[in-house]
Formats: sequence, structure tokens, C-alpha cells
Amino acid sequence: MAYSRNMEGGLIPLKLARGTLRVGSACVVDSDIEASHGIIHTLDSVLRQKDVQKNQVQEAL
Repeated sequence: MAYSRNMEGGLIPLKLARGTLRVGSACVVDSDIEASHGIIHTLDSVLRQKDVQKNQVQEAL
């Protein structure tokens, strides 16, 4: 499994399955959107650090 770092330095798990990219518990629904501050991606839910850490522990077990 791959990981990315969030703005606070925490790890977010990345997983590609059946053509869908998951970022933590969220799915990427649109990608590579040009914005004034860079490129952004749209997720189907809000990521919170507490949720990401909980998911990492469950996946490690």
C-alpha cells in the first residue's frame, strides 16, 4: 500500500482497486483540476486526521 502525507505530516493510505483511487476512506471522484494555488482532486467525503489514523490501525491488523 502507498501512503501520502497530509498538511500536518500524518500519513494517509492510498489504494487503487477496480479503477477507483481511495484516499483514506474517501474516493477520488474528479482529479487534476487546475486551481489558482495548484492542482486539486475532489473526494466524496471529508478526511479528518483521527479517521485516517483509525483506518491505518485497522488495515495493519
